Amino acid sequence: MAESLEVPVMKWPFRMGGFNSSEIAYVEQDTPEEVAQCVAMVFSVEQGALVDAPKLGLPDPTFRIGGVSEATLLAVAQRWEPRAALNLTRDTIVALAQAVDVEVSDA
Repeated sequence: MAESLEVPVMKWPFRMGGFNSSEIAYVEQDTPEEVAQCVAMVFSVEQGALVDAPKLGLPDPTFRIGGVSEATLLAVAQRWEPRAALNLTRDTIVALAQAVDVEVSDA
């Protein structure tokens, strides 16, 4: 509930508070959960997809062997979410999808 949060920020992806709830789900700003959701949002957007922020996100990995490099992931995270200190663990590429576990801690 947003009233109990000091600085509420809508959760991403946008969702309602819970089952049968008509309230919007929020998270406290500047918490590890909020920083992690910001990193997840940046990593889920392809550069050029957002008209208002065409440089936000990751480059198209279609023709990159092994997907997006760890260096690129770290650089993109640092540019768009400098509050995050990332620990990346690359998983295997399964069914042409790159999976990367991202652990966010206080910077």
